[in-house]
Order: sequence, then C-alpha cells, then structure tokens
Amino acid sequence: MRIDKALQKNDLRNFVARRYIQAIAVNQVLVNNCFNDIDSQIQIFRLAIQEIIDKQLSYEISELADMFFDMKIKTEILKDNFSDTHPIFRKAKRLGCPVGYLYLKDMERSADIKSIIELGLKKYPWLCVVVYNIKDEKYIFVKSKYIPINELLSYYGELDIGINSLLKLLNAEVVNYKIKNDHK
Repeated sequence: MRIDKALQKNDLRNFVARRYIQAIAVNQVLVNNCFNDIDSQIQIFRLAIQEIIDKQLSYEISELADMFFDMKIKTEILKDNFSDTHPIFRKAKRLGCPVGYLYLKDMERSADIKSIIELGLKKYPWLCVVVYNIKDEKYIFVKSKYIPINELLSYYGELDIGINSLLKLLNAEVVNYKIKNDHK
C-alpha cells in the first residue's frame, strides 16, 4: 500500500506510514502534556518530506516513533494507579461518589494524560483528577461523566487559587451534585 493511502487509513502495515503515525501520535501527547510549547506537526510533515526526498530516516521522527510503545505502556500502567483515598474527597466517597485521584510528582514525558484520565473515568465516573508536575509547576487535568466540569473549571480558573483549594471546590461540587440529584 502506498504511504499516502496508508496514512489516510491509519494503516500500520506500511513501515514508513507507521513511523509517521507513531511520531505524530507521540508529538500530540507531548503538546497536550505541555512539554512542547508549540504544535510541531508542521515540522514533522517537513521532516517526512525531507526523508522521502533524501531517502534517509530523520532522527527526530525516529526518536518520536520509538517513544510510541513506551507511551502506550506508561499510559496503561499509570491508569491503574488511581486511588479514591485522597482525604479531600472523603465526603464524596461516603456519599457513593468515589473520586479517582492520581498525582504524578515527576511526570513521565510520554505518558498520555488524556488517555490516562479517560481510562480512569471508567472506574471513577463522578470525578477523575490527575495532578502532575512539569518543571516545578503543577498542572491539573479533571474530567467527569456527570458534572459539567468544563464550566466549573473555566469559572474556577478565573479565581487565582491553588491546586488544593481547587480540589476542595471540586469535592464540594461532587457532593452538591449528588445531593441535588438524589432528591429529584
């Protein structure tokens, strides 16, 4: 199968297409995790063209493609590390709304935070929280199947509060939502 058709269909049987798909996937994770300041998909595209013209593998694409399976393995391992024992979320848990919490002190560069939280959400649908560090700065990624988290985070994001204060507010939101919806 030609490279262009393999890329369009995400067909991994073509070696060259597989390298590009893997490199693009890893790059997107790095962008999402804030390790890359800008989306470098265009740079990958340029390197791919240069590879085809020069008939020589690009070190950068190879490096990203080599990280692909490491990314998948780390993501799978980390999803099993969620805990519902964080003291801030005790009340939510007592009400039958366990909150999955994962703190990554030293963020694995190639761990896919979005996939980790999606996998955690299967076990903790009320609220799933990942807190991680990048260069001594804390980041938080939160998702819920029941609560309009995006609205809350945009509101709370305007308040200049720390991570623990935000976690307390999120706990209160889970508790309030549970109480309101149990009485309907």
